Amino acid sequence: MSQDTSDSEDLSDSNEAEIVKQRRKQAMKKHLPYHLISETEPTPSTSKEDMEVEVSESEEWNSASTMFGEASSSFSVVVNPSVSEFELQSSSSQVKTKQASRVQRFSKKWLSDPKLQGWIQVAEHDNMYAKCSSCVVNLKAKYSDLIKHANSNKHKNAVKKLKSSKQVDLISALLVAEHNLSFNVIDHITKINKVNVKDSKVAESLQLGRTKCTMIIQNVLADVITNQLKQQIKDKKVSVLLDEATDAILGLKEVDCDHGTAKGLYALLKQSLTEFNIEAKNVVGYCADSASVMMGAKKSVKQYLLTSNAHLISNRCICHTIHLVAVSAAACLPERLENLLQNISTYFSRSPKR
Repeated sequence: MSQDTSDSEDLSDSNEAEIVKQRRKQAMKKHLPYHLISETEPTPSTSKEDMEVEVSESEEWNSASTMFGEASSSFSVVVNPSVSEFELQSSSSQVKTKQASRVQRFSKKWLSDPKLQGWIQVAEHDNMYAKCSSCVVNLKAKYSDLIKHANSNKHKNAVKKLKSSKQVDLISALLVAEHNLSFNVIDHITKINKVNVKDSKVAESLQLGRTKCTMIIQNVLADVITNQLKQQIKDKKVSVLLDEATDAILGLKEVDCDHGTAKGLYALLKQSLTEFNIEAKNVVGYCADSASVMMGAKKSVKQYLLTSNAHLISNRCICHTIHLVAVSAAACLPERLENLLQNISTYFSRSPKR
């Protein structure tokens, strides 16, 4: 009787040990603490077939873990009933994720950066990109990518080619400005250079038209000539002509309704003198038309200039004076004579054969 009891106790102990073993295997499989699956574990009433199925699943899990080697070891779990489910999951499922790159926008300081200066521009309608004026491409506004592009052979060759063509463009535009040629002429000059110098890559890359030539003269050559002129007249005595002109214009100011008086015109004149670093006392000569606002004896531009330089030499514009004389003389001639001269000009202008 005692032997049978001991045998039953041994059997009970073995069953309990098997149950604990199965619980631990299931905990490792599901990455859950031991106590969380206690309710789903097999009881002593569990059939032998169910036990064998669960054991086979555990063996499959162990064999899969062995196949993956080191990869599976990173998911090993120490069963500890005192550890919460959240802590266990967070410690066993740490996966490194790729950090998102920081969004970068175009920076204005890049325009003065020695490594980017000269070709870097902000892309149109999108400050997330930068534009390379040499390669004519848009790049992401990321400093490291821009430096990488600047060191590429493609960019270096484009810059070298652009510098050569720019020099030719400047010379051609200077030719047009110096000889007072029409901007339409430059279209033909560019085509002639390509035909005459076919073996030149620089001539082949020229794309100078009237629009580009106009921009070069207005925005490049004009600034260079203006700066040279400032240096020539610096701290020297000058004379000014305050009137309309077709050449040798120092400055062109728009006269609105607020500056139509003598005081307003004098303010615009002083503004132009300041832009060229000319002091009012260094203006020794003054020329303008015969209007009272210009040459009046009381309130006129002439009187305001005399307050700055009492030795100012003023003179009426000789061209304007001759024009007034011609108008007065023409008034004494018959009207049909003036019409005849106009008709002759119109007759020959309508046909080159005439």
